[in-house]
Amino acid sequence: MILTTREQAINFGVYAIENDSILDGMSHDGLIAGLMRAISQVFGRHTFEADDLWAIAEVAVQHFNEAE
Repeated sequence: MILTTREQAINFGVYAIENDSILDGMSHDGLIAGLMRAISQVFGRHTFEADDLWAIAEVAVQHFNEAE
């Protein structure tokens, strides 16, 4: 299975939520902002437009919440 860059970013977002202590206990908006920053640092600032990056972070949070 080959994942798209978007799917890889979502998976990384879930990983970051699970393993980055900075994201622990953040409000929803803070978590989204933190994920957007982390994803941009790993995938590059120009890989995703702001709207796409926000949507990726939202999906990552949804996937994390569903797995709990």
